[in-house]
Amino acid sequence: MHCRSKNCRDEQGCWDCGGGSMEFGETFEETVKREVEEEYGVVPIEI
Repeated sequence: MHCRSKNCRDEQGCWDCGGGSMEFGETFEETVKREVEEEYGVVPIEI
């Protein structure tokens, strides 16, 4: 989870769990890695 910053378009200061979905042909692990990178701007060390 992360706290939405004052720079977000809406719900500033609210806690959010991120979101996303699998793309066709992706494995679960590939999806988690991509979504963590997209949502939080970090590369997961281990899944």
